[in-house]
Amino acid sequence: MRLIAVVLGTPNSQTRFDEARSMMDYGFATYALEQGTAKGDLTGVSLPVRMGTRDRVEVAIGSGLSMLLRSGQKNQLSFETELPDSLSAPIKKDQEIGKIRLLLNGQPVAELPAVAAQEVRLPGLLEGFLRLMENWSSGE
Repeated sequence: MRLIAVVLGTPNSQTRFDEARSMMDYGFATYALEQGTAKGDLTGVSLPVRMGTRDRVEVAIGSGLSMLLRSGQKNQLSFETELPDSLSAPIKKDQEIGKIRLLLNGQPVAELPAVAAQEVRLPGLLEGFLRLMENWSSGE
C-alpha cells in the first residue's frame, strides 16, 4: 500500500513534515490493502449441466480484486451470484457463465465474472448411449 500526503499553506517545513507524518500514521493505522478475491477462487456454488460428461460444474471467480478497506471491514465482505439455473455442455474452463457481486455491508462495491472452474465436454457416442439407457431405466 502506498499513501501520498500533500500539505499546503503551512509557514515552515517542520510544520509540513509533522502534518504529513500525522496523515501517514492515520492512513497506515486505519486502512489496509486487502485481497478481496483471487482469480480462480471457488464460490461454493455448482450448477447442473445438461448433456455433459459431468452432472455439475463448480463456479469460480473470474478475476482477482484488491481493495482498500478500513481496519475490521474485511469480515463485512460477502458476495451474491447472478447465475443461470443450469448450463448445457460443452463448457470450457474459465468460460464466463454469470456475474458475482462483491458486497460490503450489503452494498455492492464490485462486479466480477463468474466462470466455470472446469471443462465439461459432450459425451462420446458410447458414453452418451449408456447415460441415455441409465436415465431411461431409472424412469427420468
